Amino acid sequence: MIESYTLYKDKLKDEYYETFDKIELYCVAQNMDYNSQQEFLMELTDVFLTAQGEGKAVSQIVGNSLERFCKNFCSGIGLKSHLLEFADVLKRLGWIVLVFCFIDLIRSSRPFWEIKSNGMPLLLGTILGILISSILGIVFKRLMFRWKKVSMKLYYVVLFISTICFVSLSVLLSEKYSLTVYNWIVIMIAGVYLLIYYIARRLFFNKPRENREKIKPSDLVIEQMPESLMMSYVKKNDRRLKRGKEPMTPEEYTQKIRKDNNMERLLNRGIWLIYLAIVSGITIIVSFDSTVMDTIIFACLCGGIWFSLYYFLVVRLSMKAANYRKQILDECEEQDITILEYCKAEKK
Repeated sequence: MIESYTLYKDKLKDEYYETFDKIELYCVAQNMDYNSQQEFLMELTDVFLTAQGEGKAVSQIVGNSLERFCKNFCSGIGLKSHLLEFADVLKRLGWIVLVFCFIDLIRSSRPFWEIKSNGMPLLLGTILGILISSILGIVFKRLMFRWKKVSMKLYYVVLFISTICFVSLSVLLSEKYSLTVYNWIVIMIAGVYLLIYYIARRLFFNKPRENREKIKPSDLVIEQMPESLMMSYVKKNDRRLKRGKEPMTPEEYTQKIRKDNNMERLLNRGIWLIYLAIVSGITIIVSFDSTVMDTIIFACLCGGIWFSLYYFLVVRLSMKAANYRKQILDECEEQDITILEYCKAEKK
C-alpha cells in the first residue's frame, strides 16, 4: 500500500501550502491513476518539506511559472495512467453494484435468480459522472493559473454540486427509459471484473516502493499537536482583534482548551449512543417490510458499517487526540505553566 502524502501536507506553511495545493489540483484534474498521483505528490511533499526547513523560497523549487512546472511535473503521465484510473472507476462502480444488489436480495421475497432491477440510473450516472469529471478537469486546469481563488476546496465543492445534479438527472431520465436486468447477471459480471482487477493489480501494477517510515494518522495528529495549538492561539487572537475585542491571554487560552477538551472527551464517550440510535431506527423502519431473518442480516450489516466509522473516526483519531491533549494540560497544571509555554518547550 502506498503511503498517502495527505498525512504530511499540513506540515507545509504559507506559500508552500498554497503552491502545493495548486499542484495537487492540477494532478487531480489530470485524471491520473491513484497510485501515480500518490507517488508523484509524496515525492513533491518530501522536496517541499526539505526546502521549507532550509528556509528557501518556493520559487527556487517551481521557478517563475507554476503552470510550466505543473506541465513538466505531470509530463510522464500517459495513456496507461488514464486507463488505470478508468479501471479504478469501474472497480468502485462494481462495488456499488454489489451493495445495491445485496440490498435488493434482502428486501425481495422472490427467489434470487428471479430478482430484476432497473440498471438505467446506474448506467446514466456512470456516463454522466465520467463526462462531468473530465469537463471539470479541463475547466479547472485553464482557470487555476488565472484565478488565485481556485483551489482544491473549490474543486470539491463544484464536484459535489455537479454530482447532485447528474444523479438527479439520471433518476429523472431513468423514469422515462428503463433497462431491466436480472440481478444475478449483474452480480456475476461485477464479481468477475473485480476478481480480474485485483489479480491484475497484484501481479502487474504493485511495484515495490523504497522503504519509508510509516506513520499513522493518529500518531501524526499527536506529533503536530504542540504546533497546531500554538497556531490556533494566533488565529483565535487575530479573529478577536478583527472584531475589536481584546486578545486572549495565554492563561485564558489554556482554560479554554481545557474546557473544549473536556467537552470533546464527553462527546466521544457518548457518541456511540447516537450510532446505536441511528442503527436501531433504520432497522425498525426496514423491519416493517422484511422478514425476521432479513432484518437481522440488515442490522448486522448496518451495525458493522457504523461500528467501523465509530472506531476509525472516534476511537483512533478524536479520542486519542483528546486524551493526549488532557495529558498535556495535566503536565501544565503540575508545572504551573500555560499550554503555550509547554508547546514552545516541546518545539525546541
